[in-house]
Amino acid sequence: MPTPSTALDRLAELAAPGGGWGYQPGQPAHLEPTALAVLALAADRAKYAAHVDAGLAAIEANRAADGTYRLTRGRPQAVWPTALVLFAEQALGLPADREARNAATADTLLRAESRVLDGSDEKDMRFDIDLTLKGWAWADGNFAWVEPTAWACLALRAAGKGTHPRVAEGLKLLLDRAFDSGGANYGNRIVLGKSTEPIPGPTAVLLLALQGVTDEPRVDAAKGYLRVHAAKSTDLENLAWAKLALAADPSDSASVAFFPELDERIAGALSEELHRTDGLGAGPYRLALAALALNTGTRHPFRLTDTPTVGVGPGPRTEPPPPPTPALLDRIKGKVRNWVLNKLAAVRPLPETSAVHIARAESYDAPLADILAAQYEHFRAAVPIAGKRVVLKPNLVEYRRGSSTR
Repeated sequence: MPTPSTALDRLAELAAPGGGWGYQPGQPAHLEPTALAVLALAADRAKYAAHVDAGLAAIEANRAADGTYRLTRGRPQAVWPTALVLFAEQALGLPADREARNAATADTLLRAESRVLDGSDEKDMRFDIDLTLKGWAWADGNFAWVEPTAWACLALRAAGKGTHPRVAEGLKLLLDRAFDSGGANYGNRIVLGKSTEPIPGPTAVLLLALQGVTDEPRVDAAKGYLRVHAAKSTDLENLAWAKLALAADPSDSASVAFFPELDERIAGALSEELHRTDGLGAGPYRLALAALALNTGTRHPFRLTDTPTVGVGPGPRTEPPPPPTPALLDRIKGKVRNWVLNKLAAVRPLPETSAVHIARAESYDAPLADILAAQYEHFRAAVPIAGKRVVLKPNLVEYRRGSSTR
């Protein structure tokens, strides 16, 4: 079975020519996999010194004048890597000149605030979270999300800013976003009246940010969710994040008892990905996570030692208001429409399988409409849409000031 050294050697082999790592082999360096790779390789700093130094140089090339870190070839609004870079550099223990620059980055991060909603912005949505809490966003001026808020709290605590009111509010936001039953999603727990599902990655980073928060049922429930999910998962990324989050609390006896099985599952998933020949094996991001997770017994760079300060705890959960009851005529129309659709489906059922078409766009500024239009040509025979109204659901997650796109 592979060891942490196996993953680290492979990770070093996949470094980009100019330093740093992309998410997959052959990709140009990106801040997230580079920061995680540097953290992982620092376990044997003497052996991988050249790779670590080149990775740090690649990170520094993306530092903006205001102290934030934004991928130079990416969207300028995407500020989210700043917290991850700050945490990685704090965990590495860098020289004094770098520490001064990190202090400036921490101050800039403290001044960053997410967009706050008062409920009127999304009249048709039903929320059960506190919309007044300020956290951190993926992009400037956007709504707060679990992962960027967790990374910001984690980084600022590592930088000695754990008692700052912004961090206390961020931790309060994370507790407010967590499910009572365990875990967290990326943002809301309920969307349009439907409950979302917890996800291992955001849950793990949330737990890392909330280290030291005791007597909190949602923290304990999140740990339980990760143990249950990891016990049946075969996904390397999810397994590694679960180990990193659970191992941050060595006093959690239930998690400690689970570690032998969890390590075996991580090693098994890593072995399978290392031996794949279809080009879908572990890339730098997953290799770094695997190495970090398998090495927590001797080194855990995500473990914090400060005492967190949390804002006043989330208030009692309240059920979102029920949707308005449609008028009688609208209900009749809806029943008729559903009956017609069901009859049409019975006459011409959908095929048992459907095709998926993937097209490449070099940037958000590419002619996306033309790319989408070209994709439709692949489906015309199976889905005749001429003369029909088609609803497209874009998945856009960044907010641009002065734009209706969100």
